[in-house]
Amino acid sequence: PGDLPTSPAGVLRLSIPLTAVEEALRTIRLEIFLDAVAVAVLSALVSLLIARRMSRPLEDLRAGAEAFARGELGHTLPVSSITEIDSLARSMSHMAAQLDQRIRDITGQRNEQQALLRSMVEGVLAVDTEFRLVSMNASCARMLRVDPKKVCGRRVEESLRIPDLQRLLSGALTRGHSLEAQLV
Repeated sequence: PGDLPTSPAGVLRLSIPLTAVEEALRTIRLEIFLDAVAVAVLSALVSLLIARRMSRPLEDLRAGAEAFARGELGHTLPVSSITEIDSLARSMSHMAAQLDQRIRDITGQRNEQQALLRSMVEGVLAVDTEFRLVSMNASCARMLRVDPKKVCGRRVEESLRIPDLQRLLSGALTRGHSLEAQLV
């Protein structure tokens, strides 16, 4: 009982074939590859859903901006579940409503001005700083014997061959205030 043998009595060797280990590694690699492919596909699908969720409201904003550019200022942009995009849509709709109101105001003022000019018996003509005829009322066109549609937009020298009128207009433009004169 107390004596231990000094040399081994035998050797026990346990092993499995190397092909079994390689088969197990191959199976593990295949499982890892399939799991990686599944994760990649799932990630792509989630990314696509998120991108669509983000791009749909942006596409709606783009379409709304194009409607505004076409003059459809009454078009309202849809509400988005994304706070920033919803805030932008509300701001754009508010801007379009304000712009629509301003255009209506200016159109009303222009119509009033045209009605006043048409009803005047005095001749009225307007020129810009480059000495181009901007507008004239019917009384002025009759006095000068011209067609306003043909002369508006052209320079005074080309359209109206009246030296006294040209001097008067030139003087008013260079002095920067109104002048009064009677022309025959």
